[in-house]
Amino acid sequence: VPNHEVVEKYNEMVTQGRSVFLISDMYLPKAAIQSILNKCGIGGYKKLYVSSEYRKTKRSGKLFDLVLKENAISNNRLTHIGDNPVSDWFVPKEKSIASFLYGKRRSYTFLRPIRQRLAVSVTPKMKKEFDALQITCGNSMREYSAAYEAGNTVLGPMLYGFTCWLHKRVVDHNVQKLVFLSREGRILKESYELLYGDESATLIYINVSRLALCRARIIETSSWQELLDLMASLLKNIDTVGEFIDLLGIKGREREICTFVGCSANQDLTDIDCNKLYRAIMDTGREYFLLQNRCFRDYLKQSGIEEGEVYLVDIGWSGTMQLMLTKFLPSCHFVGNYVAVSSFNNKEGYETLDRHGYWCDAANWETKGKIFRFSISAVEELFMSDEGTVLEYAQEGGKVIPVKEARELDDSALQIISKIQRGAADFLNASEWLPSDIDPYVCMWPFLNMAVYPTMGSLKVFKGLTFVNGIHKASILPEHGLPYYMTHPKETKKELEENVNKVLWLKALFKLPLPYFTLLCMMTDKLGMKSKYQKENFSKEAAQILPYALEQTLHYLHRFPS
Repeated sequence: VPNHEVVEKYNEMVTQGRSVFLISDMYLPKAAIQSILNKCGIGGYKKLYVSSEYRKTKRSGKLFDLVLKENAISNNRLTHIGDNPVSDWFVPKEKSIASFLYGKRRSYTFLRPIRQRLAVSVTPKMKKEFDALQITCGNSMREYSAAYEAGNTVLGPMLYGFTCWLHKRVVDHNVQKLVFLSREGRILKESYELLYGDESATLIYINVSRLALCRARIIETSSWQELLDLMASLLKNIDTVGEFIDLLGIKGREREICTFVGCSANQDLTDIDCNKLYRAIMDTGREYFLLQNRCFRDYLKQSGIEEGEVYLVDIGWSGTMQLMLTKFLPSCHFVGNYVAVSSFNNKEGYETLDRHGYWCDAANWETKGKIFRFSISAVEELFMSDEGTVLEYAQEGGKVIPVKEARELDDSALQIISKIQRGAADFLNASEWLPSDIDPYVCMWPFLNMAVYPTMGSLKVFKGLTFVNGIHKASILPEHGLPYYMTHPKETKKELEENVNKVLWLKALFKLPLPYFTLLCMMTDKLGMKSKYQKENFSKEAAQILPYALEQTLHYLHRFPS
């Protein structure tokens, strides 16, 4: 009985006009094999090579050499598919022949069988695509570590799906220029170059950050409220006058400013005359603010961004950078292309942005986008580069250069991220058999298994990794054990409400297979809990989040025994 999945793929290749050779290590004579093939309706191949006839085997590599020589095929023009790890995968790879191992699927942490989640029905087509994705992972796996596996089975599929979607948009809209935003944009650009590098669109990478763009726009504000609105997304954990002055880029001018205002650098921002502080800031920092504004405009021009339609590419969320760029250059029509677009800031200019999301747009963020709701930084960590964030811009040698802070990642974290992205690159290099119109749900399914419905294996990936909480670093996972948090409720509440990776945080804390994502959604939707990321306060009910989580944990325990 033939393997119908393999026969279907075989017939597809024959129909496409590909030269197909059958090659087998088999003791039966060639005539017997031909008879079996005929009975199964398998024809259209160029030639059948059987080891018993040629006294050469695949395992030794000599049968491959014969096929190449007889048909005048170079090694890099041949692709071999089989199910033996040695004869069909390792040996041809040693000969620089592309090889794909069919059917040998080891158990991967994040490739649990695809099924319905988030009200998405799984179709036969999606199951077939997921099988192909699993095979691609099996064929591309080069290392065995938690970080590498996360890159190969989670980040790799996400990048593949997003890049195919982006390329279709480029083709459909005849896009001439793609501008990738640092820092997450670096791996997005590398993925596009790998899969579609020979296409006509010009790829540009620019060094930008919310902080640098905000500093470049300070000179355009005319009141304290406008300055506060401009810096709003960066104000987490900014409490004092000194911290605020440092955030604006004029550190070292605290004494001068505070003397004018009649306050100290350690004084709380809510306890001073804000209008007076604004005047002092603008008078003292005017030269610096003007320089930043001029340098950034010159940097955009230097990067070839002056007018017309510009397609931006980034990991996504609200489109803050796109909005800032639009205000800097109204002569350009910026089109945002993101993994996902959130509705967090779906007002005050955001609603008019031309934003498009691979996984979801702002309109369906509340339904599809909820998978990122409690795992924002976990996603960003996967895409993170080793670059430090851009602080400001400076003129050097007749050019404008970005000034970056020291890289955020320590050596240990850098090794983890490097393994993750190496795994993703290996997946992309082996993705030629995947369809370009693969369903986004298939590509996002491993991420759901890792960060939305995690197992203990997920925690191994993020152990030791941090995220930037305002201007401070915070651990993705809990820094203490459950007994500590039970006896320090105020610290627990503060740490949890500020952590944007709540599912992983709770999983690491309780270490039980519970519906953390469901519980958090219920707290948000039913109890009115709003995350710090959305700049809202907890309701009174949700302020007791840990006791409530414990109560719900016990309630659900018997329903989720495994």
